[in-house]
Amino acid sequence: MHVPVSWLFRVIFLGCILATNAVAVRRIQGEIMLRNLFAAFHDDDGATLVEYTLIIALIATACIIVIRTLGTTIKNELTTVSAAIP
Repeated sequence: MHVPVSWLFRVIFLGCILATNAVAVRRIQGEIMLRNLFAAFHDDDGATLVEYTLIIALIATACIIVIRTLGTTIKNELTTVSAAIP
């Protein structure tokens, strides 16, 4: 089967155009991703999220300390009471 040379040139030309478009699309997508990344760093909502996370971590730490202290105290009191019962 013989393919005319003009068709081969058209196919090669079309392939080059498609490849060039694919590279351009990837470049534009990369630029959009970088723009979104920089926007995320300049967004103040992230700072608020970090502040709330720190507050929750401090409250959780305080609760753990209080529960451990009260737990030990209650355990000691119950041990004393159980020892007093004959």
